[in-house]
Amino acid sequence: MSDKKARTGKQAAGTGKGKAGRPRIEFDLAQVEGLGQIGATAAEMAAILPASQSTIEHRMADREGDFYSAYEKGNGVLKMSLRRTQIQAAMAGNTTMLVWLGKQLLGQTDKQDLRHAGARDEPVSFTLELADGRPVDDDE
Repeated sequence: MSDKKARTGKQAAGTGKGKAGRPRIEFDLAQVEGLGQIGATAAEMAAILPASQSTIEHRMADREGDFYSAYEKGNGVLKMSLRRTQIQAAMAGNTTMLVWLGKQLLGQTDKQDLRHAGARDEPVSFTLELADGRPVDDDE
């Protein structure tokens, strides 16, 4: 009997014996995919599906299983929808979104141009402070 058949509780051919314990829960994979589309957590799925949070977490841990695949398919739809909406907002003139997407998708960065107005031979010094006003030590 293969390991997968042993995990699912299916009977081995000709033995008449199955895995001991509870029968494996079968999920509506379309419903699991739908939960992935809204980014539901294991706890949220447990409130909807006929299983405990730990059962859902175990199914999600099986990266080759149907449950995980259905959730990931739905979650991919969520990510594409969010990306599409972000790009639409940027193209409509949302400058914050334009800058953020430029950094995320195009590798753009903020450039700070620091100029010193003193004599060229003088050393430049500055002090960094934490949000509470304490200076930052070199050892931190």
